[in-house]
Amino acid sequence: MALSTALAAVAVAALLPSTSAASGSYSIIKDYSGSTFFDDWVFYGNYDNLTNGDAIFVNRSLATSDQLAYVNDAGNAIIQVDNTTTVPYNYKRDTVRIATADQYSLGSLWVVDMTHIPYGCSVWPAFWSQASVWPQGGEIDILEGVNLQTVNEMALHTDNGCTMTGQVQTGTISSSNCSYEYNSNQGCQVVDPSTSSYGEAFAKAGGGVWVTEFSTSAINIWYFNRSSVPSSISGNESSLSTSDFGTPTANYPSTDCNMEKFFAPQTIIFDITLCGDWAGSNSTFQQTCTGTCYNDYVIGTASYYSTAYFEISSLRIYSNGTDVVTAGSGDGSSSGSSTASASSSSSTSSSDSNSGAASPYAQALTIGGILAAGSAAIAAAMLRPKRTEDWSLALFLLHSLLDSCYTSAQTPVVICRFCFACSLRICCPPMSPHLFLALLGAVALPVSTATGTYSIVEDFSGTTFFDKWTFYDNFDNLTNGDVIWVSEDTARSTNLAYVNSAGNAIIKVDNFTQVANNQKRNSVRISSNDEFRVGSVFVADMLHVPFGCSVWPAWWSQAPHWPAGGEIDTFEGVNMVTRNQYALHTEDGCTVSNPLQTGIDNSTNCAASANSNQGCVVTDVNTQSYGEAFASAGGGVFVTEFAESGISIWFFSRSEVPSSLTGNSSTIDTSAFGTPSANYPTDSCNIDKFFAAQHLIFDITLCGDFAGNAAVFAQTCSGSCYSDYVIGAPSNYDNAYFEVQHVRVYGGNDTVVPPSEQGAAATIRPSLWQMFKLVLFSMLIPLWAA
Repeated sequence: MALSTALAAVAVAALLPSTSAASGSYSIIKDYSGSTFFDDWVFYGNYDNLTNGDAIFVNRSLATSDQLAYVNDAGNAIIQVDNTTTVPYNYKRDTVRIATADQYSLGSLWVVDMTHIPYGCSVWPAFWSQASVWPQGGEIDILEGVNLQTVNEMALHTDNGCTMTGQVQTGTISSSNCSYEYNSNQGCQVVDPSTSSYGEAFAKAGGGVWVTEFSTSAINIWYFNRSSVPSSISGNESSLSTSDFGTPTANYPSTDCNMEKFFAPQTIIFDITLCGDWAGSNSTFQQTCTGTCYNDYVIGTASYYSTAYFEISSLRIYSNGTDVVTAGSGDGSSSGSSTASASSSSSTSSSDSNSGAASPYAQALTIGGILAAGSAAIAAAMLRPKRTEDWSLALFLLHSLLDSCYTSAQTPVVICRFCFACSLRICCPPMSPHLFLALLGAVALPVSTATGTYSIVEDFSGTTFFDKWTFYDNFDNLTNGDVIWVSEDTARSTNLAYVNSAGNAIIKVDNFTQVANNQKRNSVRISSNDEFRVGSVFVADMLHVPFGCSVWPAWWSQAPHWPAGGEIDTFEGVNMVTRNQYALHTEDGCTVSNPLQTGIDNSTNCAASANSNQGCVVTDVNTQSYGEAFASAGGGVFVTEFAESGISIWFFSRSEVPSSLTGNSSTIDTSAFGTPSANYPTDSCNIDKFFAAQHLIFDITLCGDFAGNAAVFAQTCSGSCYSDYVIGAPSNYDNAYFEVQHVRVYGGNDTVVPPSEQGAAATIRPSLWQMFKLVLFSMLIPLWAA
């Protein structure tokens, strides 16, 4: 807003009578302050999949350990963006989003006292609230701004039908239609006339206080800079009267927006994202900033974010005497918007607590995976998360609903139940109970045994580790790296591949030879002699992974006729990055949607022909998943499940490795491993179609198409990739080695494809379960026809 407009608004406000839009009396019921400030909040723990920001909202553990959320010596809560890490290209910067565990309904008053709010180019902070179901339950934006703007913007976002007229307020109306469908979800927006309501001026003025009255008659928001805070607020009184506060900054009366209709209990939220749909919009960004939002700021100098923090003295909740608390409802972001300019089609995400809304990862489940003519009704019977371990529970809960699913005439009625323990919504099947029970009995055995249990079929470890691998014995003609992958004889004689005294396999780059100009450095690439089919699990336990400028290591797998048959990158990184990247590379048609994972999606098109073969990339959020931190933590374990239902990859740092992986168990159960780091469900990438039996591969190359790309290299290293490293001091490569305790492959009787049976690797053999389903289809079709 132009300064002249703001001054005019102040002048108009001075002429208004000192009336209040409400005169309610409220008593305190909750005080978020001091050393216990963060006790009753939920940390989002996911990337910004709501407003497409270049940020990772870290979980409570990381926020605490990295000092992104803490209480300072003054007793104030700090919520901030990471301002110490140099973020590599294509990565996101860590930040925080928290939401109250409780929700607060009409009849409540929220008072927040802050001494600093985040600001800076690319920065998009907000203090706001939202119902569990959006937009039906509404959203209130109390503090919001982007980049270097100088005044705060307040807004409501609702379902269709809520508008604003006849407001008594000091703020300036930007738009009066609150509908999420109006003007790209702008909401009914009010601009604060005070130039100390946002940014640097807010901090210089000593901060201020926002009061939000959430009542049936109106939603009112007051902003008081430090010098004008009412004595009842500054004195921490246990009761407040809004009649003492004068004319509100923003007034949303119920005249044209029935509060009881458009607003449900609200979760209160603090968050800071970067760039995204609003701050990163080119036209918005250029109004107050120069350069590019991502390249010049997010992955630029980390210290730029030294002003990107909230400092909160307190958040206090008051009640008008009615019961306004809905306990333990979690993050209210089960769907939709998080800010004024967020897209109405924003995707959903889970939080650290169970919510009463259906799991955002829910999908239609066909009983036992059956898809056939007439089974559309079965597909609608349940919604479930993708984890197969929940199938039996889902069937049990659905079976328990049958008595209430049907009328006396045995016709189905719509009844759903929510299972808080498993974030699962169960609905009655829209078919006759007799047909459903017949189907349930027919598939009970395959469903109940689909637990993700596998038996060991191959163990690469100890003195025989290298016995069943082929050494590449050629220069890197695949990724244009500056290495020669030596033969087995050369690797063994020069100690580039050997088993050390601890019984661990070492695979390394030559770190003792001075390489001449225009020559390449020796390294190793090995590939398993056997192939492993869909229905297998690859477990790699490593103590050290290669890292350093110019270094590009990978632990991965590939079918012989690439890209037909696919590729799975379990471990990969370059130079001095701090987090591992996972990826699939396939023929055209494989994409990723709605993954259940802890990692961050960088790209979702797996086709080798797209984006210069970037693949569908997921970045691990764990900073111990790569580089020096991996070794310092004692290494870790990567588990890759190569299954019909999808490809899932887990990373466990040493202190988190499940007990079944620390011993020499002959079986493992992936259902016990929790949420994977990366998840590629078969829904949008048919595993049977795009993947064939895989060779397992370790390799280390130098520079090349990825690590040696000038822009990528400059993100974490200086100088020239080849001149300063490859032909530089050999000691540059002292850390360029794998130390592998073992690689174990688990599966079934037909998992292993020995060399004698290879040659048609891209042909997918139907599994026993697939053949069982085909037989079952023919048995059930008469039932459907009936």
